[in-house]
Amino acid sequence: MNARRITSIVLLACLSSTSASCVIHSDGSGTNFVFASSSEKAERKETLPLEITAGEQLSVEIPYGDIVVRVSDSEAAHVDAHWRAGGEDKAQAELVLARYKLGLERGDGSLSVTSVGEPLEIKGLMSTKRIGASVDLLLVVPSTVKLVASSTSGNLSAAGALGSCRLKSSYGDISATGVRGETSLETASGNVRVGDIEAANVVATSQYGDLSAENLQASKVRLETSSGNVKVREVAGELAVKSSYGDLEIESSGGDLEAITSSGNVSLRTQGKAKRRLVTSYGDVRVHGAVGELSASTSSGDVTVDEFDGSLRAESSYGDVEVSGRLSDLSAVTTSGNVDVKAAPGSAVSSRWSVASSYGDVRVALPREDFSCQLEASASSGEVHCEGEIGKAKHKLARSLNAGGNPLEIRSSSGDVHISFR
Repeated sequence: MNARRITSIVLLACLSSTSASCVIHSDGSGTNFVFASSSEKAERKETLPLEITAGEQLSVEIPYGDIVVRVSDSEAAHVDAHWRAGGEDKAQAELVLARYKLGLERGDGSLSVTSVGEPLEIKGLMSTKRIGASVDLLLVVPSTVKLVASSTSGNLSAAGALGSCRLKSSYGDISATGVRGETSLETASGNVRVGDIEAANVVATSQYGDLSAENLQASKVRLETSSGNVKVREVAGELAVKSSYGDLEIESSGGDLEAITSSGNVSLRTQGKAKRRLVTSYGDVRVHGAVGELSASTSSGDVTVDEFDGSLRAESSYGDVEVSGRLSDLSAVTTSGNVDVKAAPGSAVSSRWSVASSYGDVRVALPREDFSCQLEASASSGEVHCEGEIGKAKHKLARSLNAGGNPLEIRSSSGDVHISFR
């Protein structure tokens, strides 16, 4: 019988028990580690003082269990520990529990908190089972403490004015709020939430889970998940957002931005002036109210940008492109779809504009006054319709608008071109 088969038997036995919690780990050699399982459980709660002062480093590491850290300058630093163990009977569960304790070790300007103990080993004919205990921790610490905490399987959260915060879990959710220093949150599988942070750098990553960030004041912010949605609100500083499979929703981003997803929609609502790049391979891109430089592109989906002010590149391979605002530089292009551009008063062709569709209609509305360019319009397999032009529709049109100037190129390979003034 191989190790995978043995693990399956232990797992089925655990799932059929009356216990609500069960964690199994196999080392692949026929030895299985079981935490807080079986039909009988034992619990123990204890509170221990923590010898730590403001500005020192606190390291917390446990294999299985949740970690909660709270900042308080009015309470004595302490840790509340809630131990749990399981067994085939109550006596065995108590025996497992008695093998574990918290380890507190002082260093030079630091304190470490760990789970200390050895699992109870039970040897069978075909395998060895080791039963261990799990522990949930609540730690109360003074402000400006530098926190490093990890759990192999468990949720982690920190709240308050920590000097810095680094949280890591292999399987569990992570959150941090109120930190006043470097913040790094990482989980292999779980959701991540970060808010009310002031730091030079903020990093939040998950391989499988959603990310949310709100009210971040940082020089650089990086949010990344392999599979999950990302929501961002009120971020000041350079922002990088990435998901391989998920939607990106960003509101009130005050610094330069790069938002990329392989499969999902990208939306941005902001008024701040910055340089921004939004990319999705499969999904729509929607932008409202941005100022500065913007590149918005999708391989398959629509691109919609409204009330924009600045230099814009909006492109889709398969989808419609719709743009409105006060434009300076402009490229609005799709391979297959319609293009609709509404240039608001104050727009200026500061360099060549390109508005085009290979397969679709193109509509362009331009300011009637104080707008100058050299208009160049063509429709290879359609017609060019221009307000004010009398007579038969044409395949091509070239004329100077007001004082002339830089070229405005409007074209459709298979579709009509419509030009109007407002």
